Amino acid sequence: MSGRFKNGVSINVHCKQKKLKHLRIKAGPQRDQYVHDLVCKAKIIGRREAWTKEHPGQPIPENDDFYSLEYETVDHDNGDSLDNDPVNLVPMTNAENVRRMNERRARKRAEKLAEKKARERQKSDAPF
Repeated sequence: MSGRFKNGVSINVHCKQKKLKHLRIKAGPQRDQYVHDLVCKAKIIGRREAWTKEHPGQPIPENDDFYSLEYETVDHDNGDSLDNDPVNLVPMTNAENVRRMNERRARKRAEKLAEKKARERQKSDAPF
């Protein structure tokens, strides 16, 4: 697979050991930007526009992360880096992203260890 789509978007593998894949724009004014970043910005801009329509004359609450455009990275809530559904994207700081990634890794390690122990118990319970 060449990694290119016909519409100017390619799959970018930026950590070969872990095979982290993200969609990256390869043409036009958004060249070399990740799709999940653009979708997340559009989601927040939509929230900000909705606020101004519902609260005319009031400033947007800048201290509320729900409306803030000041974030460092975007995390895929379900862990699928190719799923760019706005519901799946969570803006956060790099520190929050690292913490969530470490929690996911620890959970996966614990699940694998539990599966291994269960298989060993099944083998020891076998009559021969």
